Amino acid sequence: MIKLVMTMNNKNEVETKYKLYRTVKEILHPTISKRNISNYRIIFSEELLPVQIFYPKKISTIENVIIYIHGNEDITECIGQYPTICKNISLKTNSLLISIDYEEEKETYRKIVKQLYQVIKHIYEGLLDNQISKERIIVMGDSTAAGMIAEITQMNKGLIEKEVLFYPTLSLEYFGKTKYQSITQNQELNFNLISKLKRYYTKLLTKKDIETNHFNHIKKEETIPRTLLFVGTVDCVKDEVFEYAKIHSKECTYIEMPFLSHGFLKRLEKEEEKIIMERMIDFIKK
Repeated sequence: MIKLVMTMNNKNEVETKYKLYRTVKEILHPTISKRNISNYRIIFSEELLPVQIFYPKKISTIENVIIYIHGNEDITECIGQYPTICKNISLKTNSLLISIDYEEEKETYRKIVKQLYQVIKHIYEGLLDNQISKERIIVMGDSTAAGMIAEITQMNKGLIEKEVLFYPTLSLEYFGKTKYQSITQNQELNFNLISKLKRYYTKLLTKKDIETNHFNHIKKEETIPRTLLFVGTVDCVKDEVFEYAKIHSKECTYIEMPFLSHGFLKRLEKEEEKIIMERMIDFIKK
């Protein structure tokens, strides 16, 4: 297991000598060890944020870098499965995949989003310093994390140029009445998804944020990067994802996966996986 401590604390310039671009340069070098996963730690303020690096089979032919943020494991029911999901995406798209972990139990939603933004920005700076263009960097996430990515893109509108979002939570209209039929109609097929989302956001958001629907990305007039959206036809969040795609039709490619519900990345049939990977590869190449 490789462990590399990188710092984001500007108080000590000596600690910043291990920039991410040096790590990436080593990773992209064709003579690197053939291990599939390496573990690193980014020092953020006084906390450690784990980062896992997933390599495709042919490291010397890597063309793109994916920054992946995973959704809440309880909501997606992907407990312990994200390493397998990330490894599969890395292999199938022939991309270097950097998976950022984060602590939800001890933090607020705003703090998590801020941390993730600063880490993503730090990674981008390292990649760009290593002559990797923005067109080759894709930010990817699912469920609640995909909703966080939608928020992060508004914090620095020139940073992210491409993103892939799987069944993102975008409206936060899970409290009280909602205009989205999919929220009410598909609950039985999503195993108490709305109840889980209510608990999740009640814990991480303030009462005011919930009452004002502050993190609603469908109501906002915002500029977004080129976005590939995946959602299942029987997902509770389908209608809000569709509306988001409709509002941003010039930037969004919207794909509905037949008969799939929330968290479908953990249980894809071969043909479903083939469709998703082909669409991702086409999107990444453009």
